[in-house]
Amino acid sequence: MSNFLRKNIIVVGLGVSGRSAVDYCLRKNWSCTVIDTRAVPPGLNEFQQCYPEVEFIHADLTQFDFSKFDQVVLSPGISIDEPMIQEALNQGIEVVGDVELFLREIEVPVIAITGSNGKSTVCDLLGHCLNHVGIKTEVAGNIGTPVLSLLEQPQPDVYVLELSSFQLETISSLKAAVACVLNVTPDHLDRHLNMANYAAIKYRIYQGASAAVVNLNDEFNGLLPSAEFAGKVSTFGFASGDYTVTSNASGYQVELPDNQVLDESMFLLKGHHNGLNIAAVCAVLNAFNVAIESDLIAALASYRGLPHRCELVRSNDGITWINDSKATNPGAAAAAINGFSNHGKSLFVIAGGDAKGNDLSEFIDAVKRHAKQCFVFGQDAERISEQLDNRLCESVRDLNQAVDKSRKVATPGDVVLLSPACASIDMYPNYMARGEHFKALVGGLHG
Repeated sequence: MSNFLRKNIIVVGLGVSGRSAVDYCLRKNWSCTVIDTRAVPPGLNEFQQCYPEVEFIHADLTQFDFSKFDQVVLSPGISIDEPMIQEALNQGIEVVGDVELFLREIEVPVIAITGSNGKSTVCDLLGHCLNHVGIKTEVAGNIGTPVLSLLEQPQPDVYVLELSSFQLETISSLKAAVACVLNVTPDHLDRHLNMANYAAIKYRIYQGASAAVVNLNDEFNGLLPSAEFAGKVSTFGFASGDYTVTSNASGYQVELPDNQVLDESMFLLKGHHNGLNIAAVCAVLNAFNVAIESDLIAALASYRGLPHRCELVRSNDGITWINDSKATNPGAAAAAINGFSNHGKSLFVIAGGDAKGNDLSEFIDAVKRHAKQCFVFGQDAERISEQLDNRLCESVRDLNQAVDKSRKVATPGDVVLLSPACASIDMYPNYMARGEHFKALVGGLHG
């Protein structure tokens, strides 16, 4: 258990993880203050009623003095590069995140997963498989459940943690039983500034790990020099690796080291990108000493996937409608487009939103290769349309118009894929609201 004795704590950001950090601090009998740049963050009134002893400060972080505090607990949405956070570090004040506090408390193994795309699906599928074969597993982190809230429950056999680059910035105690970077493609460059910084943060997940699972197709995999990593290394990838994904008549197949071949027809997860997710899951499970045998394969086959991630919405009118609203960066959208390129007669793509300053070239290339037409809307619609010719791309007012136009041009056998390549914050509260709106629009179609 933790032997950390500092008592005067400030939590930066009153979001979901920030509130769980306050709960944790109060359970430890630490003095706790909360600061937020928003005057009235969501849930503030309820929070103040529940925690009258916790001071709430509305302040600009660029002007705030952290010197009277022993520890800063930083919410993932706040950059560690904020000048006053850096000043706190220079003063010797420890800056941590909720995951770091969690890691100091637990006594069971951790499987740690990060990546620009696919990490929620891989973590959820790992939890599904491990629980299926009798290994009690909790899945948490960036996937939705704040990690500190798990400390109120008995510890399982293993935790599967989805870790974002924002969370990895404030972690120092991670020593994963198995760690995996699924991929690194452009995302969050408005915060990390360039791909080199972003990739270096992602690859921190391997520090201290007992076993590493590495994507051979990832251009940054050289950040894990084998000479400097003492643990076991397993690999996966398209047409390469210990766990190899190749194409066949039904779509994809996953070839395992023991010569087993898992065919796409066995699974509910469709598309080559999901074949890669399954390969990664098999590699992680084997690295955790779980054999890929019949009961495990049955668990893989029964997994239906997460909402808003290549989610089948409707196909009863002969047109297949797919909700991939979680594809909030170009790499995720490109993976979905490539994955569905051979699943219909023609592919129509709906995209757009806030591109977050990302390089769109991977998405643009996938659309040019595989889509018959792309309907774009939102803040960066013009930027996308400028990179696609007028025959291929049409700018529309909003998602309603995109669905309406898709319905008019799609015919039976076609696939319509919402895979935005952009964040939703220009028009929606989050990607989930965007996905639910798409599902409602498609559900209301006649035909």
